[in-house]
Amino acid sequence: MLDLFTRLAGGGIGPDAADRLGRTLILLHEGALVAHGLKVFPGPVAHARDEAASPLAEAAER
Repeated sequence: MLDLFTRLAGGGIGPDAADRLGRTLILLHEGALVAHGLKVFPGPVAHARDEAASPLAEAAER
């Protein structure tokens, strides 16, 4: 999954930035899945999606 997120993130931002963004996105993804499964708090997938907006926007500006 990390490779998938890194490849998807890599569009024109360079390998180091793509690696960093891929790692951020996988943490959000996996964390949301765990929080959902354990019912840690309501709406973890929506929360992760909202939190992903900032690093994605930053990458798009590069």
